[in-house]
Amino acid sequence: MFTLQERKVLFFLIFVVVVGIGVDYLNKMYSPHFNWQDFIQRIDDENKFDLNQIDEETLIRMPGIGGIIAERIINYRQQQGGFREIEELKKIKGIRPTVYEKLKDRLYIR
Repeated sequence: MFTLQERKVLFFLIFVVVVGIGVDYLNKMYSPHFNWQDFIQRIDDENKFDLNQIDEETLIRMPGIGGIIAERIINYRQQQGGFREIEELKKIKGIRPTVYEKLKDRLYIR
């Protein structure tokens, strides 16, 4: 029939397959299904900034914003006592409609 060595190998292979099936079954039964939409939403939420709190360095890293426009945003914020809505960005010289569209979903007002 099988030699002792062959029986050991066969037993080991069967053991590995049974353990693998068991782990797969337990994983499907007890772990929550990974929801990519929730994961992406959490990342998006972490990458949003309060327009009334964002610092100059972070503003400069935003799409379409350089040092001059970042200064204008901060000056406007100080002069007006803060932004009341995101649309006020359109009042800042240098914020073109395309830049505004890139920024509006990355900013919020608390």
